[in-house]
Amino acid sequence: NTLRRSNLSFLADTITSLSIHPSMSKVAMSSRPSNSEMDEMTECLSLATIDSDFDFNAFNRLQSGDLRESNPRPNLRGTVMISRRKPMSITDALKVNLGKVHYHLALLHGMGRFPEIVTENETKETSECSSHDVSSVLFHLCHAASLQHGSACLSLARVRAGLKTSVSTLLQKIVPVDFEESKVLLRRALDGPPPSVVKAAAGCLMVQILEDESNEGMDDQISKVIEETLLYMEEAKNEHLAKKSLSRPSENTFEIGSKVEANYCLEGTFYPARVVKIEGDGTFVVEYDDDGSTETLSNENIKCVEGSGVVKEQTPLSDGDALGLDNLDEKYLFKDYQLEAQLAELKAKHGAKQDASELYQSAADKAMNDGKMQSAAKWSNLSCQLSN
Repeated sequence: NTLRRSNLSFLADTITSLSIHPSMSKVAMSSRPSNSEMDEMTECLSLATIDSDFDFNAFNRLQSGDLRESNPRPNLRGTVMISRRKPMSITDALKVNLGKVHYHLALLHGMGRFPEIVTENETKETSECSSHDVSSVLFHLCHAASLQHGSACLSLARVRAGLKTSVSTLLQKIVPVDFEESKVLLRRALDGPPPSVVKAAAGCLMVQILEDESNEGMDDQISKVIEETLLYMEEAKNEHLAKKSLSRPSENTFEIGSKVEANYCLEGTFYPARVVKIEGDGTFVVEYDDDGSTETLSNENIKCVEGSGVVKEQTPLSDGDALGLDNLDEKYLFKDYQLEAQLAELKAKHGAKQDASELYQSAADKAMNDGKMQSAAKWSNLSCQLSN
């Protein structure tokens, strides 16, 4: 089935119908890839589904981490200074960071940030245009996936399933569809490191592929993926709330000397002041700039001023924030209540009526909160029928 569904002739049929975003600069590209380019693409795609051979040999280093001896250049002057690098320690954190570097390079190539490496050879046979070097996008994306970078695995899985990706508008034109490879990549994303939002998006796509295949005896597998996806959806919500709370100033975030605006006599008018003392009960003594008078106020009656020395816990930027990209790959294909209703149907099919009833009721409550009254009524009725 996979072989039949794989569009291995996809390249020849669609390479002549590229559609590029009008806002991007356009450079002519050749009508079809060469054999060497096809071999390179195949090798990259095979690399994406396995863990890369990431060891000291890859960095030309000894097991101690020191650089291997290389052939010295001839006629070196005795006064030339040779720098010595410190030994390298290959850790899991290093692999994670290298995966991020490859993924970010793929994003930057896809955004057209390296126009100097795009092929500029115009051909008379075609009027096709390329806004960026899609081969470089694929190279870095596959290497990031081999390091089990979740977003890279998800992006490649979408392309392998015939869907668009935010990384590049051209990947669909050169990468053939293969649902089995897509499922392997999605499993790598699900088993990889956080964030959970990527895992949840990967789980949704996995559910869709498994349901489309609709083979006998797959109910148990689909149920497990749905349960896994619901768990990651909940974790993604918690991660979002935690990040949101860290972005807001919390109690006792002012230092002595911080420039602030204080609510004078609790009248509702804020005047420039500075913090001169921090009390043990969490209140602050401020001194007003205009007359030098002091007042003790709580945290909510003091506003911070930009550059005032307020202590804030910094949170790392997401890929979208750092690169100015709206990553649509992380959008869920299903709502959580839709997955709960699907899981309830599978549970009821196999006789777990009590579990199915609870899932239907939970889905109905969430659907009602989301304004989906018709679905909520349907699932609520099913819940009642199963509980009787």
